[in-house]
Amino acid sequence: MDKIYEASLSDPCKAWLRSKGCAVAAEVKSIDLLGIYTCEQEQISIAIELKLKLNLELILQAVERQKIVDYVYIAVPHAYKVLESKRFKKIELLLRRLNVGLLTVNFRSMEPYVSEIIAANPYDFEKSRRIADKKKQALLKEFHSRITDSNDGGVTRRKLMTAYREQSLLIAHYITQGAPMTLKTLKALGAPEKTGVILRNNHYNWFERVSLGCYQLTESGVKAVEEHQDIILKIMDSPEAL
Repeated sequence: MDKIYEASLSDPCKAWLRSKGCAVAAEVKSIDLLGIYTCEQEQISIAIELKLKLNLELILQAVERQKIVDYVYIAVPHAYKVLESKRFKKIELLLRRLNVGLLTVNFRSMEPYVSEIIAANPYDFEKSRRIADKKKQALLKEFHSRITDSNDGGVTRRKLMTAYREQSLLIAHYITQGAPMTLKTLKALGAPEKTGVILRNNHYNWFERVSLGCYQLTESGVKAVEEHQDIILKIMDSPEAL
């Protein structure tokens, strides 16, 4: 396949605009391609910005075009790996929220052709909120379930102190008071409501069942309690204690 230039995208995108019933011109007031069609005696404009890579600068350029054009599209060469990546899902959400369309030009066929990946339609915020409602509820639950604020914002590659981890630490702390310990005794001491589930799942490998409903700490569980004494004290002292 020959080397692809921005100009290589022009003819396929012009053909796409014409298929929509547009009259087309290139490089109009710095807009790469401009299509105009008439609907109910009103002239509707469609702009396409041509680039070899999808990046923030291109998205900002498209948003700028929205000031003077009815519909704005970005056109880039079709790249299968990019479209299937997790990063693209985030870019797709951003483009939909900004009402910026996305076209890809596939050069692997005899005649390059355009695919409309994202239509330049108004973003449906209500539908988005409905779809994301479960994630939002989980977010709020995690926020309100935490007792301490032990994490630093922007930090990566470090174990986070989640609500689940706080609850697990509290259970481990109680077990150290008289291991092995039954579930009934743990709850009497003030262990979380989900203590049974946490012990059975044993997500951190801190707990070991010695008999039915009776648990002790593993070596890593003992170490976790020793390393997080400050967190455990904060949990115990909090008026919102589990």
